[in-house]
Amino acid sequence: MQVLNVKFMSRVALAAVSVGLAGTGAAWAQGSASAPQAKSQWSVTVGAAVASVAQYEGADRRSSALVPLIDVSYQTRDCGRFGFGIKQRGLNWTPIETEQYSIALILGSDMGRRDDKKGNLFQPGSESLRGMGQVKSSGEAGLLAQANVGAGLALSAQFMHSTGKRKLAGNGDLESHGGTHASFGLELPWKLSQQFSASIGAEAQWANADHMQAYFGVTAAQAARTKFRAYTPGAGIKSLSLSLSANYAIDANWSATSTLSWSQLRGDAAASPIVQRKNSTTLMAGLVHRF
Repeated sequence: MQVLNVKFMSRVALAAVSVGLAGTGAAWAQGSASAPQAKSQWSVTVGAAVASVAQYEGADRRSSALVPLIDVSYQTRDCGRFGFGIKQRGLNWTPIETEQYSIALILGSDMGRRDDKKGNLFQPGSESLRGMGQVKSSGEAGLLAQANVGAGLALSAQFMHSTGKRKLAGNGDLESHGGTHASFGLELPWKLSQQFSASIGAEAQWANADHMQAYFGVTAAQAARTKFRAYTPGAGIKSLSLSLSANYAIDANWSATSTLSWSQLRGDAAASPIVQRKNSTTLMAGLVHRF
């Protein structure tokens, strides 16, 4: 069961990524090509993509860059599958995997957010957030469950929790968002020809109060340093997204891939004073080679 899309390097390649690739698992939904095998097996995919995404969730400006796409997985004889990369959502171990469902443990990362013009695809941020302080990147651990419910439709649920505490540094930066977030998605693939395939997906993202405060809240101290009013969001649905992905097999090893996704902030996240635009799109197009 391979995860076809992710969120954009958590955001791009993660885009096809927090608006990112809002996908859930089309390749596996067509029939688990990577279900447990009788012998060990490596799978390596390397490529690059051009991606464009909002500078941070709620920003009205965008960032674009050339992004490396790397995924490695190893199917063991008796201990499940180990993987690393974008499709793998970080470093993961899938001890349970059948044609109907899979369960994986994940070690990933939250890229955080900057409050200056140095923000980019790999660490969101913008000059318009000046004075908000930085949310530093941190580790996350969690669980991903997927199920094939028939007719190619795949459902997924992912839960992630920060490995760090939400601690305020002396300079006003947060050491970690310190929270928990989850995503619930579905994806339906279809094969249009021997070489061309596509998928549509939908996803809802939920976050607890700590995660929402880190990325959408404004403390009294931050309000004093910025143009934003103080704001304390609560836990709830953070965003809803839709995605359309297409893949063209050039030959047995090379493929061209693209993703267009749309996301809308909801609830307390949408009402945050730092949000300039509730709706955003993410674009990605790339070329990958499978060894």
